[in-house]
Amino acid sequence: MKIKFLFAGLLALTMFASCSDDSVLKDSNDNSVMETDKTFYVSMKILGDTQTRAANSDGMPDAGTDFEDGTPNSENKINNAYFVFYDDAGNVVGDIVPVELDDSHLNNTITDNSTIERAYKSVVPVSIKKGEKKPAQVICYINPISPSSLQNPLNVIQTISRTATWSTIGGDATKYFAMSNSVYYPRAEGATTGLAPNDGLPQIAVPIPDTYLYTSEKAAEDALGSDNTLNIYVERYATKLSFKSVNPTNYVTATRKYHLDSDNPTSVSNTTTKLVTLTFVPQYWAVNAESNRSYVIKSFREDSDLGETLADNFKFGKLNRYINPNIYVDSNNSWDYSESGTELNAINRWAWNNPDLHRSFWGMSPAYFTQEYPEVSSDLKNITVNQKYISYNELATEGNNIGFSATETAPQYFRETTVGYRALNSRNPNAAVASVIYVGQYKLNLDDTDLPDGTSFYTYLSGNVPSEEVTEDRPYIYFNTKSGVSGVESDVKEGESMLLRFFAQTTILYRKSATDEEKAAGEYTRLTIAKESDIKMMVNALKVSEISDKVKENYDGNTNTKLKLQNNARSLQFTSALDADGIYIVTGGGYMQIVSDDTPAEIFNENTQIRLTDANVVLMRQVGLSFYYKTGHAYYSIPIKHFGWYRNGNEQKNSDKIDWNRVRVGDFGMVRNHSYQINVTEILGLASGIGDDDNPIVPPANTENYFMAYSVNILKWAVVPEQNVKL
Repeated sequence: MKIKFLFAGLLALTMFASCSDDSVLKDSNDNSVMETDKTFYVSMKILGDTQTRAANSDGMPDAGTDFEDGTPNSENKINNAYFVFYDDAGNVVGDIVPVELDDSHLNNTITDNSTIERAYKSVVPVSIKKGEKKPAQVICYINPISPSSLQNPLNVIQTISRTATWSTIGGDATKYFAMSNSVYYPRAEGATTGLAPNDGLPQIAVPIPDTYLYTSEKAAEDALGSDNTLNIYVERYATKLSFKSVNPTNYVTATRKYHLDSDNPTSVSNTTTKLVTLTFVPQYWAVNAESNRSYVIKSFREDSDLGETLADNFKFGKLNRYINPNIYVDSNNSWDYSESGTELNAINRWAWNNPDLHRSFWGMSPAYFTQEYPEVSSDLKNITVNQKYISYNELATEGNNIGFSATETAPQYFRETTVGYRALNSRNPNAAVASVIYVGQYKLNLDDTDLPDGTSFYTYLSGNVPSEEVTEDRPYIYFNTKSGVSGVESDVKEGESMLLRFFAQTTILYRKSATDEEKAAGEYTRLTIAKESDIKMMVNALKVSEISDKVKENYDGNTNTKLKLQNNARSLQFTSALDADGIYIVTGGGYMQIVSDDTPAEIFNENTQIRLTDANVVLMRQVGLSFYYKTGHAYYSIPIKHFGWYRNGNEQKNSDKIDWNRVRVGDFGMVRNHSYQINVTEILGLASGIGDDDNPIVPPANTENYFMAYSVNILKWAVVPEQNVKL
């Protein structure tokens, strides 16, 4: 007889029924192999759990309030399902058993409706071949992506991963979500309270006592009415996230226009400050830094000192110390994970494993074992990551199915993505954790005049904004130079060009004194925007530019390190030594002539000359960086908070800032079978610029303030509380 399932919530719960009968295989602790082919019958009760909704502010879901049903005929659809049985050593025994999941075996006798949605029951035959051991463990796979790979030993199946978490059939748009056993740490045998044994390992396949194996199909059928059952909980690989946003609030700042016809155009008194209003027009959203793959079986794994991913060997006590470290040590910004010290008390630690609910609220995705994390997008060329970083053009390209319209509020589905302390202690944890990127384009209004759509701009330094509504300094706005014109004229009427603003900022560029008056003041005269001839000289030699790899590598004088800059960073740079002919740059050694990088050492004079790359380093240090918004494209990055963030021990959970030094494992991430909701309630701040639409978006390491108010709820899948951030 075929077993029948229904999967109606975050977890599907299956049960094997047990009763006292002469047809039951008695417990014997006999692990010997079968001397003949043998068929056992297992009486099954299958329950469908509701999803977890994390409304609790302490990160510990309550069975009475924090669960909700899955979407009928959508998230609960079943195409196929299989049981795979294993002996006590984890080897597959018998054949994979296909089962049909429909309503024909609906069980209406459920008494616990807080986490269980529906129940089904039936009998399944388990045929064991001669030479195999008896079945001792079982895993249920529902809607597997690749059924052919399921017949592997437990130690192998734990290592298998998938890119897809759901599939479709033919032209049917229905999503059939892949599911497998809920992996969690069970309570110690005989214990009635407590999270789990301190030395316990996770339960992957469900153990089958001998008393649950019947040699008679009739005896198994008779046992269907018994409530003395063995439970199998099944969870989806996928995570679910919905995103909603309000209309942004205009961001008001200013630009400073220089008067080149004045006696001293570099003086602030000879500039006009004009209001610039930026309106963020949302276009797309997506999950950034999503794991490239999902494990078929939920994973609790360590990695070795060599970075090798080991089998599911993370004992509960050790893992719990990492998730709930003992003491924060301010002197060196680190947590104490040792077994000594005072462990966090029950009020302040996060109860991430709940055997009463037959699930854990944490796990390790393949992204967990990434060895390096990008600080900037250029790092992705040289390191191997297990996560996907998305570019603007990928979002904007029709048919890519990577992102979603900014107006799309329906739930979307993603791969489980979690990271550990290697990521959180990296130089850029902001990019290591899964985040929602909210992407759009700025429209600009300058001095009550709307600028054309797609106007590019720069932000540079900060200053006073002549508006009573703005009380703090804000970054000033500058523009590209006019196309086809060799000069410093802005391509925005009444705006100022970034090139001229950089020229006004520099104080270290000189030329030989020409007039008697200049010579009387010294051999060299500083280049300024007060003289048209000086401007022309600088225009011929300099440009607003990305920073070359050579400059980044030589920034601190150590070629073994490299300056990390986000891809929209721009500075003033010399185009070539030839173009810089006649310009001298002041360093600690005096007025230096700029020469080519490949000038032979035998003719290079270190007392009077400087190589082009070194000159650009000096110049960048002096004028600093501006940040480019190509065609106005920009993004907000919202780290996705998980249950751990809401633990009582997190002193910053109500803060708008994220102190990454104090973030713990479980504070951020997307765990399978959990549903997240982010609501943008207010957009006040300036988004980060996108300097190249083809470059993957990697949130910069120095981004700690978020001015977007939003909330995260882990819904009945497992629901994470509301998270408010202002952008």
